[in-house]
Amino acid sequence: MRSELHPEAKALREEIGDLQIPPAHAQSPEGSRRASNELFIEWESGVPTREVAEIKELLIEGPGDPVPVRTYLPDADGPRPSLVHLHGGGWVRGEVGTYDEFCKYLTDELDCLTFSVDYRRAQEHPLPAAVADSSAATTLVADNDDLFGGDSRLAVIGDSAGRTLSAAVPVMARNRDRPRITHLVAID
Repeated sequence: MRSELHPEAKALREEIGDLQIPPAHAQSPEGSRRASNELFIEWESGVPTREVAEIKELLIEGPGDPVPVRTYLPDADGPRPSLVHLHGGGWVRGEVGTYDEFCKYLTDELDCLTFSVDYRRAQEHPLPAAVADSSAATTLVADNDDLFGGDSRLAVIGDSAGRTLSAAVPVMARNRDRPRITHLVAID
């Protein structure tokens, strides 16, 4: 069976194909991150902006350093499902800011609370630092569901390195019997 890309995905793929990032191995981690961020800024300039009720910056206690988490709150009353976003970037690139519009989109479209985790990245922090940070943030969201306005439904989502994290976090949660994660989205 042959599958076709959705026309909008196909157009996006063609647009992104013209934007180039030098290979990560040819740059320092800082240079690679800067190039990646510039790419996202250029691409997002053509993306319609979504509005959410509120964006808050949190700094949670992590297993190593404190972990920054950006929260996106929908414009709605009552408890909502919680979504933990784990950004991509090949373990070195990517950060919360490069996925800002995507997280706004998720919050608006899914009518959920979105928590975007800025886990520690390689090379400065080799694995399992990113996994530990992502797991700690997901557990904190679940443990404070009532404080954040969640309704006990918890999902994790990620692409690239975040895809791997979005698979690892539920396995760790299962092995510890907490938190209960109801959905997992791994974006290829």
